[in-house]
Amino acid sequence: MLYKTLLTLHLFGLTIGTGTGFYIAAVARHAGRNMDASEARTLIPGVNGALSKLGTLGLALLLVSGVGLALMADPAAFNAAFQVKMALVAAIVIYVGAMQILAARSRRAGSMNAVLLMKRIGPLGPLLGVATLAAAVAAFH
Repeated sequence: MLYKTLLTLHLFGLTIGTGTGFYIAAVARHAGRNMDASEARTLIPGVNGALSKLGTLGLALLLVSGVGLALMADPAAFNAAFQVKMALVAAIVIYVGAMQILAARSRRAGSMNAVLLMKRIGPLGPLLGVATLAAAVAAFH
């Protein structure tokens, strides 16, 4: 029962965390195509900030439930695909941390460099999410 509960929480965290990257990209794309710059500057920080908090919650849920699942796993489960998955998880944690630091710089100092860097590396989030999911399927199929 504990295993199924942890797995359910893990999948829920995956849904929230990975989905957030796609939502943020969709909002940015919509704003870039359909809004003038002043409207986008008002919309994007608020909406993406709220989505980012939700994504961080999903990531935290993934990490906590993942540790629980790993503690219950057979050592044979820690194969090469699992190790790739864990490397991708580490990359996601670094990505999320970097995006939060850049967002804070953008809010506090109005740093256009931070905004431009966020725009440049933003698409990595969904790609890392999909790659991690593919590695998880390979590890546990």
